Amino acid sequence: ANLTHFICAYRTSERFRHVCKRGNVRMVTAHWLSDVLQRKKLFVPNLAIHYPSPFQPNEPDKLPLAKYFFTMTGFEGKTD
Repeated sequence: ANLTHFICAYRTSERFRHVCKRGNVRMVTAHWLSDVLQRKKLFVPNLAIHYPSPFQPNEPDKLPLAKYFFTMTGFEGKTD
């Protein structure tokens, strides 16, 4: 059987690495599958949420910029 798509949430598993070695397999998330089913049409993953994350949620210190704070200023207008 031909494997065309592999659905997973993270790129950190051994199974992910094993499937990558096969080549020509799209790595996608359940979000992509949901969008395909909603549209009733197969399409190339085109959003970041369609691709598996390189970071596990139980390893927050490994997330990029996890130890930084960001501020934004200079906004004008009505606030709610």
